[in-house]
Amino acid sequence: MYSFLKGELIEVSDSSCVLNVNNVGYLVNITKREATRMLTLQGQELTLYVELIVREDSHSLFGFTDRTSKELFRILIQLNGVGPKLALSILSELSPEELSKAVLTSDIVKLTSISGIGKKTAERMVIDLKDKIKNFSVGNISISENAKQNINPIIEEELTSALTALGYRSNEIKKMIQNIRVDNIEGLKVEELIKLALKATSF
Repeated sequence: MYSFLKGELIEVSDSSCVLNVNNVGYLVNITKREATRMLTLQGQELTLYVELIVREDSHSLFGFTDRTSKELFRILIQLNGVGPKLALSILSELSPEELSKAVLTSDIVKLTSISGIGKKTAERMVIDLKDKIKNFSVGNISISENAKQNINPIIEEELTSALTALGYRSNEIKKMIQNIRVDNIEGLKVEELIKLALKATSF
């Protein structure tokens, strides 16, 4: 039903935020990692990639500032014993890259360090996720070791629009952004990122 929400960030707590979209306030559940990043973004326009979870007694939105985390969330909630809240907790404590590495290397110690994850659940995660994570990491949305850059979603949207105007397709753009190699990506302007993305096509 929802793909993303774009609006003014009104409030932030350690587990949720309120986004004003056309004068409607949407309460969105977020990870602690997202909450920490958002503290400095209140009053600014923000894009959240959201997943609507419908239960008999509730309709809840879960949001992420990048597509990778959203897709991982969707994979996690398909596992037996992992509901939306636990999936959010997992992504609060481990980044997509850390979770991917833990699953692919069968790092049970790392997985059991997550609140609410015991040894049996961790072992089941490794078995059930390994193939999905492997496919996920080489697809259009990558969670590989190279995907360590955090681009502001607003800047990413502008960058995507600019590259689209240059004739690149969606899957090409995602790979180009993934392959941008620079130490401080957050401080760069869109024009500079375009140049780096174009350069990334050679990798």
